[in-house]
Amino acid sequence: MSPSVSRTVMVTGGGRGLGRAMALALASAGHRVLALGHIASDEAELMAQAESEACAERIRYGCMDLRAPGGCDQAVAWARGAWGEVDALINNAGLTLTFVDEQMYTRKTPRRFYESSDEVIRGIYETNVMVPEMLAARLAPGMVERGWGRIINISSVNGQKGAFGQTNYSAAKAGMHGFTKALAYEVARKGVTVNTISPGYI
Repeated sequence: MSPSVSRTVMVTGGGRGLGRAMALALASAGHRVLALGHIASDEAELMAQAESEACAERIRYGCMDLRAPGGCDQAVAWARGAWGEVDALINNAGLTLTFVDEQMYTRKTPRRFYESSDEVIRGIYETNVMVPEMLAARLAPGMVERGWGRIINISSVNGQKGAFGQTNYSAAKAGMHGFTKALAYEVARKGVTVNTISPGYI
């Protein structure tokens, strides 16, 4: 995205880690950032950093569960209510393996695939594959209509090489590559690019 043009960017998983860093970098570059997360306490740290970098007026934090029924519709409605149409979507939110309770997912010691419960498997695919697809389905038509858009999917090196104890996660992140490539065929000629970034361990 050109720093000379101010865009509205939605970043999922924007409250911490890589998502927070991207949100702050984009806001510092002059873009309007809609950071989505599911942990309310992340907002304070994000906004404190944004204040220190003098970009707080360009960041909004939305605390919501995108996996919940209607969660993606809620996110899009919130985004449009804040700053109008979304120009760029960064699907950064990711879920690795296990969870503490039904509200909070965290990464723990890797376990073998056959030790994963159906609930864990479902949660990983919902977060890493279904949510990015549902958000793109809601935002891409507007991008196509306006003739400009960016969809960036944050995958993982494990989606390419696999990893012990990360079978579900690796499969989901590999699925994100297929989603990216196919969607790019549909929208690239309309000025909307779709790309995947596959970081290593950060």
